[in-house]
Amino acid sequence: MSSQPQVELFADDMVNLQREWSKLPPTDRIARLQTIVDARASAGGFPPPDVTAPSGLGAVSGQLNFRDWEVAINPALLKSDSLSPKQAAELGNTLYHETRHAEQWSLMARRQAAEGCAAAQIHTGLALPGRIARDAAQRPLPASDPRRPCADALYKSVYGEDGPTRNRTLNNLGKHGDDCRRANDSYTEAMGEEQRLKSQLSLEQKAYVSCKERNPPPTRGELDAMARQCNQTIAKLKAAQSRSEECRKAADAAHSTYSRTYNDYRTLPEEADAWDSGARASTAIINRFSKGV
Repeated sequence: MSSQPQVELFADDMVNLQREWSKLPPTDRIARLQTIVDARASAGGFPPPDVTAPSGLGAVSGQLNFRDWEVAINPALLKSDSLSPKQAAELGNTLYHETRHAEQWSLMARRQAAEGCAAAQIHTGLALPGRIARDAAQRPLPASDPRRPCADALYKSVYGEDGPTRNRTLNNLGKHGDDCRRANDSYTEAMGEEQRLKSQLSLEQKAYVSCKERNPPPTRGELDAMARQCNQTIAKLKAAQSRSEECRKAADAAHSTYSRTYNDYRTLPEEADAWDSGARASTAIINRFSKGV
């Protein structure tokens, strides 16, 4: 799937699907995506994963559940009555990326078969469905195969000596992402309170000026009470501004930490490969629309 000819064939299929999208109910859209995946899997020589649209993916566009051998697509991507060229490219990116992951896991399984592992060992060691393990056992990936270096690098990253580092990166990605969201929420809340107090102070100061210029003139007690209220709000505003600055620094630090972790995630061999394949698929789809194909 990493070859450009396969990317181009996939782009043709996605453009055809985009043209028919509005006429298809969601179930038929899933079926069409399955057909597209089946074609690329057949060409790549690996068992096609099942395309599903489960709930619970949140903001995630898609993921490969290799233990169940399924590509899960966020149902939100399938519910739109129409599919713009941009949306088609985004959906294509996700579908190609996740299907490429399936090919990667198949290559790793076939690598293990070439290393002498039986189907049962592949099933247990790689946590793959039995049928995928049996397929791999029947088609070992020899050292002479041009895809073997890729399979070796993938295995080293996921299951081999780099596996602990990879797992730590993936765990940190979720944790640091949550930390970043919480820090941003706190900063947004702090800024909201600061803006509220600014608006309140502006109204109180205008009211003070209006009262001072009133005819008949206000009493000293009235003016003193209004001045005290303004001073209290000023004190609250200064505290809120200090809080906002603290939250901003915390949000910046959380974002910096998350960005480093995200970069580590993107440079994992399996992710760098899948992101590259998906991006090229997206570009190929957009190119077809821009040329009016």
